[in-house]
Amino acid sequence: MSALDKVDHFITGLKPDTRKEVDYLNCNSLKTAISAAHAYERVYFGAVRRQTAARRDGPEPMDISQVTTRPTVEQCRRQGLCFYCREPGHRISDCPKKRQGNEGAQRM
Repeated sequence: MSALDKVDHFITGLKPDTRKEVDYLNCNSLKTAISAAHAYERVYFGAVRRQTAARRDGPEPMDISQVTTRPTVEQCRRQGLCFYCREPGHRISDCPKKRQGNEGAQRM
C-alpha cells in the first residue's frame, strides 16, 4: 500500500466534518493527515464541549411570574376562577389567554 493510499484509507475512516477538513488540506503523508485530524477535532470538539458545558452549568432560572402562592390557589378555587388568568367561567386547560401565547395574562 502506497503512502497516498494509506492517507486515503485513513481519511475515509474519519468523521464527516473531520474528513472534509483533512481532505481539503491534501496531506501527502499519514503523519500529516493524523496531525491535521487531531488539530481539527481538538478545536472543533473543544468548542462543542464548551458550549454544552455552558448550557449545563446550572438549572434554568425560574420565572418568578409563574409562581402561584397557596393562598392565591385557594382563593381561585373558592371563587371558581381560572388559575391562569384569574377570570371566572373556565379552567386553566380551557383558558383562552393561555392559548394566545400568554398575551394579557394577569399575574398576582
